[in-house]
Amino acid sequence: MKLATGEINVGIQLVNRLRELFKIPKSDSNHDVHRRSFSQLLENANEQMQQRQQREKLAAQQEKIRKLQVLAKNQDKVWSDIYKLLEFKQSKTYDQAVAHLVDLRELAEYQGKLEEFKASIKQMQKSYSTRTGLLSRLKKVGLL
Repeated sequence: MKLATGEINVGIQLVNRLRELFKIPKSDSNHDVHRRSFSQLLENANEQMQQRQQREKLAAQQEKIRKLQVLAKNQDKVWSDIYKLLEFKQSKTYDQAVAHLVDLRELAEYQGKLEEFKASIKQMQKSYSTRTGLLSRLKKVGLL
């Protein structure tokens, strides 16, 4: 009846009465609850962020290695494509060729063949010494 008339605290009284009838203990908000301080929460958040960053870094390294292994299988074709691109004497094709060369430099570093790669670049510099657009692009990305 009290509930129907809208009396105050009737809901709380009803819940308490039902707990008494069914022998349900009142929940103590401090009981079985492990409280953490702000500094602990912050420390946990930092640890989780570092772990996530490490996982992302490892995944990126594995993806890079996978790409380099695929590039290693196609290395001769890529060199051939580079020389074909250079024959067009256009800035767009120079950009594409230089992008391939950057990938091949990473592959050479990965394989421990950086000196051989540098010798190939030196030969390319001699062969295409009159192409200032190409040479400037090579310098810009640190290949010369």
